[in-house]
Amino acid sequence: MVDVTEGFISKAKEYLGADSTKVSQFHVCPLQSFIPQVNKYDCIWIQWVLGYLTDADLVEFLKRCKLALKQNGICVIKENLTKDEREFDEEDSSYTRTKSEYLNIIHKAGFRLIRDEKQRNFPKELYEVHLCKSKKKSLFKSFESQVF
Repeated sequence: MVDVTEGFISKAKEYLGADSTKVSQFHVCPLQSFIPQVNKYDCIWIQWVLGYLTDADLVEFLKRCKLALKQNGICVIKENLTKDEREFDEEDSSYTRTKSEYLNIIHKAGFRLIRDEKQRNFPKELYEVHLCKSKKKSLFKSFESQVF
């Protein structure tokens, strides 16, 4: 688990209670500098934090996540999406991106989208929430698409 503040990590441990032992490590650092262990994870779940990263930082973070995934691992991103254009929230200094922006960033980081789901039964006055599941791009498939 990664968070930029010790307070949130402490609250997470408190909330998880005995289940906190299922989390192998707790990291207090910004995502821009977090380097996960290579080839360790079957699944990396990222939820409602990516709006605090610039596009360049987000691509680099996802590239590091890609390296941290095992061979058939997946990366799951759950974020709010805007319909037409990116929006900046001055109150918490975050961006809400469009679906096409996220898909472009996921592609730049070396992932291929395997599933995109819109969260159902969410209030219409709020942003859409999407869950994107991605896998590492196959080197063969990348080579094949360039040749053919």
